[in-house]
Amino acid sequence: MSYAIVESIAGVPVVLRPRDEAPGVAAGLFYPAGSRYEEKNEHGAAHFVEHLLFKGTKKRSCKEISREVEGRGGDLNAFTGEETLCLHGRVPAGHGAELVSLLAEMALESTFPEDEVERERGVITEEIRMMDDQPAVVAGEALNALLWPGQALGRSIAGTIASVGGIPRKGLVGYWQRRIKGVRPVLVIAGGISAQEASRTAKKVLARSGRVKSKDPVKAKRVASRVFRVAVVDKPVAQVNLAIGIYAFGRKDPRRHATRMLSVILGEAMSSRLFQRLREEQGLV
Repeated sequence: MSYAIVESIAGVPVVLRPRDEAPGVAAGLFYPAGSRYEEKNEHGAAHFVEHLLFKGTKKRSCKEISREVEGRGGDLNAFTGEETLCLHGRVPAGHGAELVSLLAEMALESTFPEDEVERERGVITEEIRMMDDQPAVVAGEALNALLWPGQALGRSIAGTIASVGGIPRKGLVGYWQRRIKGVRPVLVIAGGISAQEASRTAKKVLARSGRVKSKDPVKAKRVASRVFRVAVVDKPVAQVNLAIGIYAFGRKDPRRHATRMLSVILGEAMSSRLFQRLREEQGLV
């Protein structure tokens, strides 16, 4: 048997990895709705929308969404990256159909209650403040801004306090309709569910899913200049976080494997040269 079954169901790419003996089922809906798809006036919208997908649908309240999964001994979560917004969860075997149905309901039938929008605006504002207190996060975001200036890839995923505060509910609903509700996702189901049940469940819940294939995001533009660029963020802390980056090969370039090995040798794991120098020889970290 192949590692996974990949097929198109109701126009949606579906990846199935059934394991009858597995005690649980995991599933995820992946949408091309990450932060790099945002317009400048939408900075932080993708992450904001992710939060609001948990705040109620046409059929369930926020508490009922949580109870539907956690009441079965499972968990429900989501994440937003530069490329993707993903809803995912895990439940005991025998409840996979309910999990997939709920994920689709959250993605396609969320209602964005006005009071929840404002509450989550405050929650995300505090998240941004919390990340601003983490020097490693600040250094990484400053590096991205240098590598991709004036582009969505160079902006923080969560947004800024000002940008999050300025996105109206109408703008959030518009982003959801444009990037999630009307766009074809990828569904992944794995674990204690038969291939037949997984396929049947996918057909049932995806019948109303968007069919539009996502347009490619605006191609990232590298800075042409070879001038060494530096950003310094002064913080009242007793440590220094340093982030250095260069443009490398794309994910389809065969040379990426050598680059990955170089990364491990230079700076990853306890055997790396950086770890040995900073930790074992100089005792700095």
